[in-house]
Formats: sequence, structure tokens, C-alpha cells
Amino acid sequence: IKFEEITAIINPALDKYFPADGGVRIIAEPGRYYVASAYTLAVNIIAKKVIVKEQSPSNEEEDDETNEKTMMYYVNESI
Repeated sequence: IKFEEITAIINPALDKYFPADGGVRIIAEPGRYYVASAYTLAVNIIAKKVIVKEQSPSNEEEDDETNEKTMMYYVNESI
């Protein structure tokens, strides 16, 4: 199976389940794809970072719950 065949299936699914306005940012690593079958058995999330987008000064009176939060997950090199 070719990488292009996989992306032809995955990309529409990503667009459907994670629309651009949904706040999810997907970063792909094709290099990992090419070698994953040779050595990857498991991967662990080793860290998580919460990033809060600051409000503009004009909205300071609003509570903190309106700040936009995003998550970054860090994975190990796998085994």
C-alpha cells in the first residue's frame, strides 16, 4: 500500500471528524509512518502542556473560562 493511498482515505476522515473550526491541530510525521511497522510496538504520552490564548485587554472583565485552551501532547520515541 502506498502512502498516497492511505492519505486519500485519512485526509477526508480528518476533515470530517476534526473540522478546521474545531480547534484541533494535527501534525503528521510521515517519516514515522515509513519505519513504524519495523519497530513501533507502543508509544507513551510523556508530557502534556495546556496553552491558554490570552484575551485582548478590552475583554479583561470576562472570567477566565472564556480563554481559549489548547493541548499539546509529547510522546516518547516508542518501542
